[in-house]
This record gives sequence, C-alpha cells and structure tokens, in this order.
Amino acid sequence: MRMWKLVVFLSAAFGIGGSPATLFAAEPIAFMVKFPVGEADRQTNSVDIDQTVSSDAIPTPQNISIKLSAKTLLKPIKSDATGSLVEVTYEGVKMSESVARVSGELDKALATIVGQKITLHFTPAGRVDKVEGVDAIVAKLPAGEQQAAAKRFLDAEHIKEEYNTPFEQLLPLKPVNIGDAWDTEISLKASIAEIKVKSHVKFAGIDERDGHKIARLEFTGTGALQPSAALTAHQSAVDRLAQNGTAQFDLTRGWLISESVDQQMKVTTQLKAPGGKSVSLKIDQTVKSRTTTTPATAGK
Repeated sequence: MRMWKLVVFLSAAFGIGGSPATLFAAEPIAFMVKFPVGEADRQTNSVDIDQTVSSDAIPTPQNISIKLSAKTLLKPIKSDATGSLVEVTYEGVKMSESVARVSGELDKALATIVGQKITLHFTPAGRVDKVEGVDAIVAKLPAGEQQAAAKRFLDAEHIKEEYNTPFEQLLPLKPVNIGDAWDTEISLKASIAEIKVKSHVKFAGIDERDGHKIARLEFTGTGALQPSAALTAHQSAVDRLAQNGTAQFDLTRGWLISESVDQQMKVTTQLKAPGGKSVSLKIDQTVKSRTTTTPATAGK
C-alpha cells in the first residue's frame, strides 16, 4: 500500500501505472480486496517532496527536499469470514533530508526497523482495523532519540491510514463499468492540521497481463486545510492543493498493484507571535509519489 505522509503541512501518496491490450467488460465489475494465504507480495514505495518556505520572519526563503523510500514484504497468514491477518516485514527503509544532520539521524533511526515485522488485521471489507507488533519492535531499541523516531514511524494510526487511504480514495463502493466515474473524500490527519481531499476517479479500462485482469484508474483531487485546535488562533488556508494520478488494481489478485501521484500545494498562514504581532508563513510544495506491488516468493 502506499505510504501517505502528512508532517507539518506535508502530505504524500504513492503509486505507478502500466498497460498492454485493452479488454472490454460486458457486466459491471466489483473491485474486491483479497488475501490469498500462502502467497506473498513485495511492495516498493517512494516519495519525493520539494518545499519552499518563506516568511517575513526569515531573511530568505528556505528550500527543503525530502526523499523517502521503503520496501516491505506482505504475506497473508490467515483469511476467513472474520477478516484477514497479513504479516508485514520491513526489508528497507530510508529517508533523506536536505539538512545533513537531520538526514543522518533519520537514517540511523529507520535502519533499526529493517528486518522487523508487524501484523495487520483487515476487516472483511479490506480495511486495517488493528496493528500488532509495534510495541515489541520499539521495546527492542535503546531508549532515546532513535527509539522515539521509530515509534513515530510505526504509529498504529499512521499505519492504518497508510493502508486504508488508497482504497478509500480510489475504489468504487459498488460494481462499475469501464468509463464510469465516481467521487470520494478522504482526510489526512496530523497533530496540527487535517487536509480533506475530494477526488474524481475514472475506470479507464482493463488490460490483461500474465493471466490477470488489471483495471486502470485515472484520478484528480483537490484539497482544503482544516487546522487543529493548536492552530485555530492563527489564520491558515490552502491556496491550492491539486492531485493528478493513475493507479492499477489487479482484479484477479484483488489488490492495488500500482499508483502514481503528482501533487502541488500552496499554504498561507498568519501566525500570531508574542505581543500580538502577525507573522506570515507561506509554503509552496510539490510531491511525487510512487507505489508498486509485485508477486514475491514467500521467505525471500
């Protein structure tokens, strides 16, 4: 699944696309999430964030670049009428930031997660409602900055959002035909703000690949910022949040196998400084995120 990030005013989604010859469906198609026990999939995520922050409180605009990549092995270990259990192994996690000192500390913290496993419980509807194993991973780490960073990365609510958001944003709630379109709305939450994204999704076609039917989706999105209680004393507005993306859902396998999203966001905030003075803060951000999921041999 894609990792969807919202840090300060950062949010990111993941994905990719692809295609051979188009097939035509005669009847409406249901997008059903499946968990075939005994099979395994390898998921690769990447997100590149470029951001410029300007304010009348700093002499020159600050440019910040963030790159995140992760590779995980997804292995369903149980699936029945009550839901499914999926074991997730972190095979690689890396994050770099344009500030060298910060980047080095992040890499050290994330390196401690590699090789660790968590278990996700999916409801029959295909949504994560429980995350197990996080506390055990954190407990193994030495107390201090690295343990705190790992705990933030493995936050259960964030992990639920990471896996649930792509399905909620992209998949139809009822069977659809090629050419049909539908609208969705999702929320990306963080400690200081929430961004609501409204998306328009189109079922563009079906391709056949290695005996699997692959549905192609195209989507656009727009967003609005809703500050948390910590920011209600300030004035904030998203001047622009726009997304364009494509995705592929393997109808045979029952999983979102690729997603590609390009996002642009401009945020303006008027902060109330001590003494009643107002300080302006502007953020101009672009995000490119990609996620792919491919079959993997269990245990490798």
